[in-house]
Amino acid sequence: MRNRPRKSSTRVTLVLLGAFLAVYLAVTPYNELTLIREGNAAAAISLGGAITGYVLLNAAAMTS
Repeated sequence: MRNRPRKSSTRVTLVLLGAFLAVYLAVTPYNELTLIREGNAAAAISLGGAITGYVLLNAAAMTS
């Protein structure tokens, strides 16, 4: 049976994801959230890819 992550590690992961999003959105030259609200699919894919890459690295670090 696989070990389930603790609630505290889940909270830390969500806080780190929030921090990553804040830094990512501050560093990018365009306001991606506005572009996404306007229907820009490329901005949505870009942000989704950045989140996916960060989450995969975080998950790998948690399991090792």
